[in-house]
Amino acid sequence: MKLRVTFKNGRHAGHVLEFNHRDHPVVSIGRSSQTHVQIYDERISRRHSEIVLSDHEARVRDLGSGNGTFINGAQIRDTPLVSGDLLQLGHTHMLIHIEPGAAAAGAPQVRPAASGELTQAWPQAPAAAAGAPTLVGDVLGVCILCQKPVSTADVQKGAFQQRGRWLCSNCVPKVEIKGYEIGPRLGEGAMGVVFMARDLAHGGRQVALKVLKTRGEFSEEDRQRFIREAATAAELEHHNIVRVLDLGFSPPHLYYAMEYLQGQSLKNLIKKHTRLPLASVIRVAVQVALALEHAREHSIVHRDIKPENILITSDGTAKLTDFGLAKNFVGSGNSNLTRPGDGLGTLPFMPPEQIDEALYADHRSDIYSFGATIYNMLTGQPPFLGKTPLEYFDKIRNEEPQPISNFRSDVPKVIEVMVLKMLRKDPKRRYQQINEVLGMLQHFLRTEFDTRQTAT
Repeated sequence: MKLRVTFKNGRHAGHVLEFNHRDHPVVSIGRSSQTHVQIYDERISRRHSEIVLSDHEARVRDLGSGNGTFINGAQIRDTPLVSGDLLQLGHTHMLIHIEPGAAAAGAPQVRPAASGELTQAWPQAPAAAAGAPTLVGDVLGVCILCQKPVSTADVQKGAFQQRGRWLCSNCVPKVEIKGYEIGPRLGEGAMGVVFMARDLAHGGRQVALKVLKTRGEFSEEDRQRFIREAATAAELEHHNIVRVLDLGFSPPHLYYAMEYLQGQSLKNLIKKHTRLPLASVIRVAVQVALALEHAREHSIVHRDIKPENILITSDGTAKLTDFGLAKNFVGSGNSNLTRPGDGLGTLPFMPPEQIDEALYADHRSDIYSFGATIYNMLTGQPPFLGKTPLEYFDKIRNEEPQPISNFRSDVPKVIEVMVLKMLRKDPKRRYQQINEVLGMLQHFLRTEFDTRQTAT
């Protein structure tokens, strides 16, 4: 029996893990680093569930998790798995594929329907009605409600896929926030959906409106996390931090509005250009360091510095965003939103001390993630690459990143040494304050670039 697990969303989206029953008769899943599959999702328990493999069967069992284990949207305690099942733990969705062992070879993988009849494993798009248009071109699927094709253009209008099923823009639940005119969807994460919107109370200015849980109910913990994200960002008034403009509750939606910026993420710039010019890297790094120094002055640790959370506007200004994991040291003693054992962040940019104990991450943890981001800008890749979370953990804890000089020859030694010091595994051996890094970057920028004359 072979098991393949494909992450469909969340921080591990696109990752594929494979197991067979001889090497892994039991595959444990949870937030703990001691599980076979460690998932960074705040709604997953440390030991959440397990998949038991034999030569003839695969079963999934809930291990007394706080938020339950779901197969195809239904909560389960112990049930067989078949190919095509969608396993959901917390916010994370995983598609299951099973290759039967010799004893079960040739047996069709089906899941009994509620009526007792046999049906193909869910999820799949419903059969097209007679006369329905053929799926061609950029068509992605069929709407589960109206049976119409869903195209990439329709996604821009609000269509989305959930648990393997599509809803077209006409069938998507409409979001209405008093005082705002909702426009196209800009993105979606674990906490909510971001829309372009017009703020009618302020002359119709464009804003990015983040709405918590546009589908389904949200818990008190979700609500508190969302409010903390907005409140933390609202404390920070800085040219290089995306400003929060409004926070409110428009039943049934909790939302906050941010300044809308024309530009793109640093992640997209790296994807487009691979290795950024040295002058651009230094100028972006100086601006991010200024933002982090401002956050430090307000006792706030971001805990998720990465290219995706840095926006570059059309005039070249770098803006730090997404304070969903941020922690305020002044008030953290009153919050239970991060507990010992929580591992939060994004793996390629996560420091060793944050893997298991995000509660104790401090400004030196942000310095590590910032160093990993500069490394990514210079080399086109993060300091470590892994195919599985366990591979990432091992490299982050035990290996050293390749020298930047292996990728390019135009990076001065002083910059390479600075980045490697930011990436030290022991926080005590890194720079202890972000202004130390800022000072080096500003000095280098002044002496190496800003005073140069352009040849004509």
